[in-house]
Amino acid sequence: MARITRKLLLIIERLKHKSPRLAPKGCFAIYVGEEEARYEIPFEFLECQSLQDLLRDEMVSECDHVKLLCSQEDFAEILDIVKAEREEAKRMSRRKKQWDYVLLN
Repeated sequence: MARITRKLLLIIERLKHKSPRLAPKGCFAIYVGEEEARYEIPFEFLECQSLQDLLRDEMVSECDHVKLLCSQEDFAEILDIVKAEREEAKRMSRRKKQWDYVLLN
């Protein structure tokens, strides 16, 4: 699992305890770019190093939300990478379970 910085953990913990209207359960809201476009990001995405790097480099913590200074296009690219990493991890987990089943039988 990728290492999450202490500052990021503190911010995410604070966001978890905010009103549920801010984001669905298991997600946190993040605002991107000058337009402050809102995205709802699953907490599990924080395991991906590319998202951690972006948050560390571009994040501004407001009193009730997180804002990224990067463009929406840059953020969309990172999200695509994160989604691909998560899908690959799920595939590998399924393969491992299949092999474990084969080896045990």
